[in-house]
Amino acid sequence: MMTTRTKEEALCDEYRIRFEKIQQYRNDVWKIICRRFLREVIPKEAHVLDLGCGWGEFIKNIRAGKKYAMDLNPDSGVHLHGSVVFLQQDCSKECRLPDESPDVVFKSNFLEHLP
Repeated sequence: MMTTRTKEEALCDEYRIRFEKIQQYRNDVWKIICRRFLREVIPKEAHVLDLGCGWGEFIKNIRAGKKYAMDLNPDSGVHLHGSVVFLQQDCSKECRLPDESPDVVFKSNFLEHLP
């Protein structure tokens, strides 16, 4: 019997295969980057949007007044803490944030995924 996987299921599987074994390492690296470098340029009261957040390594480690994370992968929300508002959607589509506009929009390892 043949099963048909959805695009979302395929995306979830791809993330798991690529990142599951190195998740702690990636989180540790982003913790250092945020603490030593980005903290200097992102005010702690800023509203920050992480486009294509993946499993949230950046947004979990940055100080911010309000945190938003957006990704097409529904599993991304599982990896975020309660202080992060998760928006599961295509980052190339229009988005309406629940509150005000973000002060900072961050993206890393994102542009190569656009068509």
